[in-house]
Amino acid sequence: MAKFEYVGVSGGKQIKGELEAASKDDATQLLRKKKIRVISVRSKSMDIALPKFLEPGIKLKDVSRFTRQFAAMVSAGLPLVQCLDILGAQTENKALALAVKQVSGDIQGGNNLAESLGKHPKAFSNLYCNMVAAGEQSGNLDGVLNRLAEYQEKAEALKRKIKGAMTYPVIVLVIAVVATVVMLTFVVPTFAEMFTDMGQDLPGPTKVVMDLSNMMQAYWWVGLLMAGGGTFAFLKYYKTPKGRVKVDALKLKLPILETLNVKAR
Repeated sequence: MAKFEYVGVSGGKQIKGELEAASKDDATQLLRKKKIRVISVRSKSMDIALPKFLEPGIKLKDVSRFTRQFAAMVSAGLPLVQCLDILGAQTENKALALAVKQVSGDIQGGNNLAESLGKHPKAFSNLYCNMVAAGEQSGNLDGVLNRLAEYQEKAEALKRKIKGAMTYPVIVLVIAVVATVVMLTFVVPTFAEMFTDMGQDLPGPTKVVMDLSNMMQAYWWVGLLMAGGGTFAFLKYYKTPKGRVKVDALKLKLPILETLNVKAR
């Protein structure tokens, strides 16, 4: 018998617990016999916790597709819980599917849709939740969901254009950096020996290049540490609200990104 952790709804409240069963299907059947509406069941003994950077993420296109399908179901008159149960079962992204199932459970527990979505900030932003709250209060939830889906689709299209436009410059920059490192590490030392054997005074720029080559060979590890530390610091800063605003504002000041933003509207 294996141990399973479950999340379900009973008596209008969300509950969590553990039970023993031969398989995941048996665990689900046992919970249903206890009149517990199952949201998720996972093996406690066999599941391996992945590091955060290996956990499946929720991409904008997944949320956009979910929103478009959710809007269509709400427009058709289906109850919210039924819509979420269907979407949670058919969503390919496992992290988003789990979030949708938990939202369904929260709604059955008495919360409204906006509050339930707000518990999953990795999937649904503050803008998303606030728009949904406005749609619930105005009775125009399907219209708001359609607008959200359209906005997300445009944002995803803009992101694809930016990535496509930046691919060539990034490749050129990487090749230039690699070529410079190779020149300073392997080619320049060969010429330095030739110049030294000639015994002649070298021009200032040539001496600078030779000094850079010597420094590259002696302290290459310092360059790697600085590059790694700079990348880590930038990513940390970008994750902060202030850093994200400043970096995104800088991106939009670049001519090519500004043009793409205008065309995507």
